[in-house]
Amino acid sequence: MKQAFLRHPEEFSKGTLALAPVASTGSAQNGIAIDTMGYDSVVISTAINVTGTISAASLVYKIQGADNSAFSSGTIDVVSAVTLDVTTLGTVNPSGVVQLALDTTQTPKRYVRAVDMLTITAAGTGSASGILAAHGRLFGADVLPAA
Repeated sequence: MKQAFLRHPEEFSKGTLALAPVASTGSAQNGIAIDTMGYDSVVISTAINVTGTISAASLVYKIQGADNSAFSSGTIDVVSAVTLDVTTLGTVNPSGVVQLALDTTQTPKRYVRAVDMLTITAAGTGSASGILAAHGRLFGADVLPAA
């Protein structure tokens, strides 16, 4: 047990790409499957960056779970969709990070993924665009790596 206290905290968690950076299209973007086997929880952080002047912008994000990494069967929403009014971040070049946490011991699904949708309305006759990306971090490894 003493050995665990002398280890770096990063050894108790594992980072993974959850959604490669993608331009906002106003439609849902499905993230990459994250295998939660051997971990107690996962936190998925979604980062957004909007350029231009906006009159409105919103981010809808959720976590889905499935029986396989292709999400071809048994797909469910394990964390229901949350809508964030991004205009609260500012009307000129808003950006920020939002996080969803999931206790993987409470879901019957082995694989999870982020599903994000960024919708942007430009102000006046101007233009605006956005990019979003997500990162996952698994916590509570059942087995620690060798020291």
